[in-house]
Amino acid sequence: MAVSTAIESVSDVESFIEEYYDAWSGTDLDRIMSYYAEDVVLQIPGLLMEGKEAVRDQFARPFITAFPGNRHLVKNMIFGPGVVTVEFIFEATHQGPFAGHAATGAQISLPGCGVYEYDSAKRQITAGRIYFDVATLLQTITDLLENDRQKAAEALQFNKHNLSLITDLIPTFIHVLRTDGSVLYVNQAVLGYHGCTLEDVRREDYRARFFHPEDVKRLRKERRDALRRPVPFENEQRVIGKDGKYRWFLIRYNPLLDEQGGIDRWYVAAFDIEDRKQAEDAQIRQAGVRADVSAAFSKPAHLGEILRGCTEAIVRHLDAAFARIWTLSKDESTLELQASAGMYTRLDGSYSRIPVGDLKVGLIAREKKEHFTNDVVNDPRVKDKGWAQDTGMVAFAGYPLVVEDRLIGVVALFARRTLSESILDTLASVADTIAQGIERKRAEEALRSSERSMSLIVNTIPTFAWSARPDGYADFLNQRWLNYTGMTAEEASGWGWEEAIHPDDRQELVDYWRSCVASGTPGETEARMRRFDGAYRWFLFRFNPLRDESGKIIKWYGTNIDIEDRKRGEEALRARELSWRQIVDSIPGFVATTGAMGEIEFLNRQTLEYFGRTQEELKDWALMNAVHPDDLPRVIQERKKSIETGQVYDIEHRCRRADGVYRWFQVRGLPVRDTENKVTAWYLLLTDIDDRKRVEEALQSSERNFRQVIDTIPTLIHVLRPDGSVLYVNPGVLDYTGLTLEDVQREDYRARVDHPEDAAEAAESLRERRAQALSSAVPFESEYRVLGKDGQYRWFLSRHNPLLDDQGKIDRWYVAATDIDDLKRAEAELRALRDRLYEENLVLRDEVDRTSMFEEIVGTSAALQFVLAQVAKVAPTDSTILITGETGTGKELIARAIHKQSQRSELAFIGVNCAAIPRELIASELFGHEKGAFTGATQRRLGRFELACGGTIFLDEVGELPSETQIALLRVLQEREFERVGGTRRIRANVRVIAATNRDLQATIRAGSFRSDLFYRLNVFPIAIPPLRERSEDIPLLVEYFIDRYARKAGKNITAVNKKTFESLQSYGWPGNIRELQNVIERSIILCETEVFSVDKNWLPRQAFLTETKSQTGLSRTLLAQEREMIEAALQECRGQVFGPSGAAARLGLKRSTLESKIRALKIDKKRFKDSSSS
Repeated sequence: MAVSTAIESVSDVESFIEEYYDAWSGTDLDRIMSYYAEDVVLQIPGLLMEGKEAVRDQFARPFITAFPGNRHLVKNMIFGPGVVTVEFIFEATHQGPFAGHAATGAQISLPGCGVYEYDSAKRQITAGRIYFDVATLLQTITDLLENDRQKAAEALQFNKHNLSLITDLIPTFIHVLRTDGSVLYVNQAVLGYHGCTLEDVRREDYRARFFHPEDVKRLRKERRDALRRPVPFENEQRVIGKDGKYRWFLIRYNPLLDEQGGIDRWYVAAFDIEDRKQAEDAQIRQAGVRADVSAAFSKPAHLGEILRGCTEAIVRHLDAAFARIWTLSKDESTLELQASAGMYTRLDGSYSRIPVGDLKVGLIAREKKEHFTNDVVNDPRVKDKGWAQDTGMVAFAGYPLVVEDRLIGVVALFARRTLSESILDTLASVADTIAQGIERKRAEEALRSSERSMSLIVNTIPTFAWSARPDGYADFLNQRWLNYTGMTAEEASGWGWEEAIHPDDRQELVDYWRSCVASGTPGETEARMRRFDGAYRWFLFRFNPLRDESGKIIKWYGTNIDIEDRKRGEEALRARELSWRQIVDSIPGFVATTGAMGEIEFLNRQTLEYFGRTQEELKDWALMNAVHPDDLPRVIQERKKSIETGQVYDIEHRCRRADGVYRWFQVRGLPVRDTENKVTAWYLLLTDIDDRKRVEEALQSSERNFRQVIDTIPTLIHVLRPDGSVLYVNPGVLDYTGLTLEDVQREDYRARVDHPEDAAEAAESLRERRAQALSSAVPFESEYRVLGKDGQYRWFLSRHNPLLDDQGKIDRWYVAATDIDDLKRAEAELRALRDRLYEENLVLRDEVDRTSMFEEIVGTSAALQFVLAQVAKVAPTDSTILITGETGTGKELIARAIHKQSQRSELAFIGVNCAAIPRELIASELFGHEKGAFTGATQRRLGRFELACGGTIFLDEVGELPSETQIALLRVLQEREFERVGGTRRIRANVRVIAATNRDLQATIRAGSFRSDLFYRLNVFPIAIPPLRERSEDIPLLVEYFIDRYARKAGKNITAVNKKTFESLQSYGWPGNIRELQNVIERSIILCETEVFSVDKNWLPRQAFLTETKSQTGLSRTLLAQEREMIEAALQECRGQVFGPSGAAARLGLKRSTLESKIRALKIDKKRFKDSSSS
């Protein structure tokens, strides 16, 4: 039987069978015979036909002639490795001559049965067995002779003696029976076979003596009933011969009827069918074992279970005592037992592992050659002969399992009876099937493993992937495809995926896909696909065929790529292109594009209208007077230069209008570059500047006139470039300074004439204001002193006014300097008067303080007002706030002010000094604890966070928190939940957090003592409170506030403040800030014995911090310079030493860390003072 290398689908086999039936229903012999192979076998009792010729001559031709209306009914189909076994029955109606007899016109149904084996690779029947119901055929013949019955009876009587002689001579066994079935006569062949006499046959126990006991019992009732009916019948039974052996016979019974139609006697013919039965038995065994082996390999089971099914089939159908299958190990040195059936089923016995070349099985493997014997005891390869005798083993057969000359295992059996050639042939065929099945199963398992890996890969890649059969039927869609569409694999397989396609795109996509499937060409197209939520997105569908070595398509593979963003981009780009062209055609400017070499590609409508030419005509612009002849050489030269270098093209020249008039244009060309930085095109913008040119000419004339005017006025006039350098000054400047124009235009002009005290400030102010003017284009003014030629400085008010061009850019500055020296002197006198009115202002300041929105926060300085403005902005929110500032600056006052202005003002404000609580108690203080949480926790205690629920918690000195508490606080800020110490229940923290510290948290983070993540959680809205030395203008108000407060408390009446005391208080640096000031005033009130308030000068160190009394910024340059001088002086005296009793920090009354930070901020080199002391 031929073996297929590929298994076709069930639908393919079914379609073949349909074609086969169609072929049998007609009379086309060639078409019928095309389904048979050369080795087909047809068997009728007494006749064996092999090959296509025998089929055609002995069966097909007479069959389709006599029985054209036949029907084949499939009983079963068994799918094996490349072979399909079809079991069927057929019914045929007799309508014509058969076996040389005349037709009677009788409608007779002839039942038949058969087995075909169909090679799915060759699409051909490679073997077959067809069996006819011969008894029905004999009945047909009898019916055909019924009309000649009378004649036949007379001839029988006449020739009775001759018939007896004839029957004795023919080898067929003839019986003549009475109506009751008793024997009347038998021919000599019967007596010779049994070795008995006619009297022995006529005895009642004849059948019991000579028929097989199983058949006597089986046929007794059937024969008794059949003898009562005048109808021929037949049966099969085993009859014993004189040698004591049973043989199979086909017994045909035909009645002889009398004139009334009754049974007169029976004529019985017995045909020896032993050989046929053995052949049938062999064929059944072969078909059975092959079918079972094929069925075993068709099951979705592991290889061991499949091979066990194969050994059970061998034992069941081939009369084996037991059968086994070994497979070759990976190193090809050992045979490993995989399956055993029959009397031995264990797999772990002494023969579970057999070295190749050892014992009979190992020799079969090494030689790759079968070995069989029907004399096991005398076989030299059988080692354990005693076992063979004890178990009655007679025969052994073993076959190597080979695929393409490659050994993969051995199959073997032992039997207690001799093995026929048919059994050996069957075992050889089954061995080949098993070998192919093992190889295929291993390949399938490897393929499934590979497919699982590939499926896992395909399902994880960020692509929609799918595959389809050669006819376009989708058989796989990866998980990303299914997840996107929300469809199941069953819903989407086949053509179900169409439901996910947009209705407007569906038919076009399906038609395109079918056309690609029909033509076998790769393809790609775009369509919208529905997402699981109903939204549609654009996808690019790509598919390619996979072909085998012969070029036949065996699979389609495809991907769907999301191009929604690209499609939207394309639509937007098209809309922009359309809009761009509309804009370009509507703007008053002239726009053109050219190629990389300058050839014109596009001109907008305004350009064409201006020149009065078409785009084709303007391609030769250099030859048609489009550019003024005087400008043309320059234009060509500049254009060539830009094309060669790729630099921006910018030139002004005249262009001829359609009416012949030339106008000035500014032509600017920008290069367009590709990814390799290569110029691919130029964009040109032609701007009409003719009016500007005329204005420039008029301006130049106007400037000449203007210079004549300003040269005559007494004000000092400067004309500056945009960068501030001097372009021109009027004679008044030269006359006042005694300098020449060249001197004024030098870079050091300002340094020579400006007062040294004003130079730095003036330069900084000028830069700041100039930057502001550049952005806002607004005039500004400044005051400074200028050195005259008499060596005296005078104050001037300088007003700067920018001159803007038509693009709004500064073209130049006009500066008018007015002498305000007399005004300045008057201001000095006013300041003196203001000092005398100071005491009167105290009353007014008290009124201002009472009307302030922050009751306890005293001050009007810009620095404090900035802080209060921040407070006003952040107070209504719930944001976390970090307040920083030196000790004594009033951080808690700011926190309380935020709380009072917030939406939580009606609820609690809970303050916690983190530095004042012991390290081991801080967690309990903040979050509370449960009873028994630690020693001494006798009852539950609520923490500060719970007490502040709904309100505000103020964490003062948060920089002092231990690391473990920092982690807990971070969790509260992140999750807004906390747990009491010793508790497990989470408590919601509905509280606003305000933290404060006087430490440099950035430094503590670097030092590792404070968590950076906690800092960022606290630093949502930072507020930095300036120290008192940076808001010295608030000192008078604070002094007045504290004097009034403590005087009332002490019952004293203070009416004035000593002026020297007041100056000392303002000049002192206040390292302790407001708290120090408060303490000094309280102490002085206690000691004061008059109505004039004064402070002991010894309480304030000599190295006081000077403040700017007029500045509102608190960080003025004068203060920084003074701080620098004081720190450097202290370092000089202490020889560079910062800390210690004799260090600079102690001399200045500062903490070491504060002084170190100021040294770094002011960039003071401490080493310089150490080096100077050593020298």
